[in-house]
Amino acid sequence: MNQSHANVIDFPVPVSYGQELPDPIPSLFRLLNVSYYRIKSTHCQYSATLYNEACTIRVCWSTYQPDTRLRDGLLVSPRGFDSSSHSGWAYKISALSVRSNPDPNVNLFHTVPTSWVEKREVIWHAAELCDSLSAPYRHLFNAIFWDGDRFKRFCTGPSSLQNHHAELNGNLSHSVDTAKRLQRECLESAELLDSGFCILAALLHDAGKADEYWLTSSGQWGMTDRGSLVGHKVTITEWIAAAKVLYGVELPENKYLGILHCLNSAHGAPQWLGIRESVMPEAFLLSGHDRASGKLDMFRRLAPPSKSGWGHRHVHMKFRPYFMGGQ
Repeated sequence: MNQSHANVIDFPVPVSYGQELPDPIPSLFRLLNVSYYRIKSTHCQYSATLYNEACTIRVCWSTYQPDTRLRDGLLVSPRGFDSSSHSGWAYKISALSVRSNPDPNVNLFHTVPTSWVEKREVIWHAAELCDSLSAPYRHLFNAIFWDGDRFKRFCTGPSSLQNHHAELNGNLSHSVDTAKRLQRECLESAELLDSGFCILAALLHDAGKADEYWLTSSGQWGMTDRGSLVGHKVTITEWIAAAKVLYGVELPENKYLGILHCLNSAHGAPQWLGIRESVMPEAFLLSGHDRASGKLDMFRRLAPPSKSGWGHRHVHMKFRPYFMGGQ
């Protein structure tokens, strides 16, 4: 039996034949637990779990030859789905269509399985933020993360190795927290700020860290060669440029330059570095809320059990934190 990745059934439990399905069923699913075996020498019998936030379906189908494209994490659509056709343990379909072109109408966070992110609250917040994006902004986000492996790394990886959000799903949690902070800021300054632009910038500001860290054989997070030699700011700049060229993402020139400025500018950087000073309010606010999100996470980790008094020391903190305690 040829099998890809760990054959672990995701939560919620896949819908079995006879259970109620949403009407209509989603058109897009995350492919999980795909496997096949030979039926004599003429056919391949496939089975897989199709994940969407609305429902998770176990399906099976047969082909004459193995489909070498199929692997866990792809975005797919079932063909020939019939709710009355089943094998006793899975719904029968005629085939799976691999969705290779980013769809701006799709909310990718509706396809994040619990094997990637167990704490669903962060996914619900991320999905709400994504829903608030205009079609061009969501098209850019989807074009960057349509690749399932890259999106999984973004959702599962840390935001640092020893500093803030240095844990599983840390980068996603930090990105969502920063985006929600900026979203609240936009409510108070709607005449000055583009809320969708701010949310997109916040979701992307550390996105390149998906290729900056990797899980080593010892089970610890480590730095990749790309992370050591290039860094996440260059990586996300590459991804944005590639999305425009490969998938025809249409952004006005000022928005394109603006998002690059927000992700790459910095306040007070030495002129010889060639890094531009932040001159946009969105860049200024992104920088501030990025730091606030990271620093508060550090304070939470270092707080004593009583949440008052002196906290723990940390190698990246110049001082031992002191806490007044909450209500």
